[in-house]
Amino acid sequence: MLQHGMKNLHPQPRVPINPTYIIWALVVVLVGLLIPPTASKLLTNFESFSSNVAADTTAVRLTSANRAEREQAIAQLAQAANSGSAEAVTQLGAYFQRNEYLTTDALATARALAAVDSRPAYQILIRALRSNQPAVRRMAAITALEESKPMVARQLVTALQDPDAGVREASATLIGYRHDVLAAEAVAAATYDSEASVREAATWTLGGELGIWSALPRIQLLGVADPDPRVRDAAHLAEARIAANVARALGLEAEDVRFVSATAANGHYYVATDDSLFAIQDSSNWQLVSRLPAAPTGLAVGGLDGEVVYLGTEADGPFRSVNGGATWESIRSGLPAVERLAVTSLAIDPVTDKSGQQVYLTLAAALGTTELHITPLGVYRSADGGATWSLVDQSQDATGLAIDPATPKVLYGMNQTGVWRTPIP
Repeated sequence: MLQHGMKNLHPQPRVPINPTYIIWALVVVLVGLLIPPTASKLLTNFESFSSNVAADTTAVRLTSANRAEREQAIAQLAQAANSGSAEAVTQLGAYFQRNEYLTTDALATARALAAVDSRPAYQILIRALRSNQPAVRRMAAITALEESKPMVARQLVTALQDPDAGVREASATLIGYRHDVLAAEAVAAATYDSEASVREAATWTLGGELGIWSALPRIQLLGVADPDPRVRDAAHLAEARIAANVARALGLEAEDVRFVSATAANGHYYVATDDSLFAIQDSSNWQLVSRLPAAPTGLAVGGLDGEVVYLGTEADGPFRSVNGGATWESIRSGLPAVERLAVTSLAIDPVTDKSGQQVYLTLAAALGTTELHITPLGVYRSADGGATWSLVDQSQDATGLAIDPATPKVLYGMNQTGVWRTPIP
């Protein structure tokens, strides 16, 4: 009885525990852990395979003579591409390169690619910007890229270095259309491009579309020194757009702003109206600095502190300020002794003298009372801020002067006949 009771208190296990049992149990557990990921991977591969098969099937319909069917096929491929089908992107890209239905389907295909918002899709569109591409395809790509999501901005910046000039030009233009201000530095670099069409697009984007005030010295240089008239025209338009923006900030009409000038060193900006000088520093508010001593014909600023300002006038020669335009002094002494001395252009040398003491100007004698007759007097240079002057070239006149840091020993001038150069002493 005692033995029987003990068996009841300590019942024997129904399944004997042994090594074989443990091994089989571990196998069951491992299989249970491995099956779900494997099944998921198989399912993903199957879905990808199914998607590619569907893309192939849909692509066949792109050859249909029925436009509605082609549009439906494009839409279905776009949906598959947005779901991650690389094959659908490839099919859209291949169709975008075909010429049979270019006039009817190019824009829809380009927009479908842009909607994918992936680097491979954007690269297909950017390749369509090449110079040898049909105009319809290029315009479709430009429209789609302009409408694209922000991710495309990085692709367009990279495209500014593309070997094809058409890609570089269109990319610079698109950055302007999209107002991608963060790409301004890359666009400024594109103003040095070897192709005039790229420089033209980059110049207008920099000043006209993006309105980058700090780029004003570069834009003004291009407006005088670039050898291509299209680039010079783009620079003048870009400068006018910046001036119009400044006028709005001052509460003035665009035509009230005669000249805008900026220092490259510290971001000081000056504006001359018919009778006043305004200035802004460190992105603060514009302030009236002083009344001008005479009607302005030019404005140039420089110096390490941005406080050296030169003013050209219609009949009273040049003036200088060393305190940011607060006070003015005539620096006409030593220049041709004519009653009405007009400054037709002026520029500070930004290369060899950071203090703003080296200045160049072109002069003319203004004769007449009711109708002015301008007689050019040549190009003059001062190395001491206007205290003394020397004649550089008596044969030249100009409506603009500039010195390019890339060629610091050359003075560039622009007049009605084009751009001229003269060596700097």
